[in-house]
Amino acid sequence: MSKTGLLIFTIYLSGLLLAQEEPSDLIKIESKLTEQLNTLRKAREDDKIKELNKEFTVTLEKALSIEGAFDHPFTNLRSVGMIYSDDRLVRIISWNTQF
Repeated sequence: MSKTGLLIFTIYLSGLLLAQEEPSDLIKIESKLTEQLNTLRKAREDDKIKELNKEFTVTLEKALSIEGAFDHPFTNLRSVGMIYSDDRLVRIISWNTQF
């Protein structure tokens, strides 16, 4: 598992314990994630890509801490891969960054 994948998985598990926001906030934060991802995809300088990827990761961490995030489809994040384990106990979220 990549470092990013492991980080997101760890963040998600900790988020389950700290979830404090309402599920309706998932729609708002998904919109922010989409905007951040679009900005990240347009970046051309490596330092800027790293900075924007970190911002996206922090926002995704926040999204995953919201109650109901595990089942939220995040359909607007088209270039983000999401798969569930067969028993639906684990969800893996990944994306690429091109330098």
